[in-house]
Amino acid sequence: MTDNTKLKIGLRYSPQFGCIVESTFNNNETKISDYDQINQIINEIKSKKAFASSVQVYILQVPLSKFPPVVIALILNNGSDKTADIVDLHQKLLMNIASQLNLYILISISSDGALVEFQTQTLIQSMSIDERLQMIDTRFDITFSCPIIPSVGPVLRVQDSKHAKKTCQNVIMSGAQVLSFGRSTARFDHFLLISQRLDSVMYKQDIVKLDRQDDAAAYRAFCSSNLKTSAPQNSGLTRIIQSE
Repeated sequence: MTDNTKLKIGLRYSPQFGCIVESTFNNNETKISDYDQINQIINEIKSKKAFASSVQVYILQVPLSKFPPVVIALILNNGSDKTADIVDLHQKLLMNIASQLNLYILISISSDGALVEFQTQTLIQSMSIDERLQMIDTRFDITFSCPIIPSVGPVLRVQDSKHAKKTCQNVIMSGAQVLSFGRSTARFDHFLLISQRLDSVMYKQDIVKLDRQDDAAAYRAFCSSNLKTSAPQNSGLTRIIQSE
């Protein structure tokens, strides 16, 4: 799993690495061996506007219970949201870092569904490489293909379900777009009414003055119990949920 997180811009010296950190320069370029180098390196960072304003975080998630996520890479960057720049970061992880860490496993690159991240995933999947995993189903006109990175393995793209739920919830709360379920739509006033019911799994704070980064609120909004409550009893959606 990966995400680009904002940083408070600033430079500092790291005694652990012996260099100036929190810039987009390589650590070898900011090594300090003499006190007089400090001003020289800082001025060079300033002149090239190489301050790190974001960090690309790569987390290893093992699909086993009670196995905590492990941070495997933190790549400082200038916060660019251009597809080409994000692709470069992903390729740095796949081609260099993953092989160094001996991650000879199936890797999935997840995203929150934002257009730039979707485009990044598409470019990673279509990257030119010698070996690919491909499956074709002619009955449904489906072609699945993913690259196999040397010394790493297949790389798949997936949708981060937590981000997807928060995105859908924020769309409903803002009213910017309409989320449809069959012949019905989901709106702010719907969720407000549902939260006031005695059998509702939602709380008032899930609707009023909502924390838009609250994973639990997004889960309650789209859990099966809430969908049963909100879906019309004669709809196909209700029948599907009950059959599961």
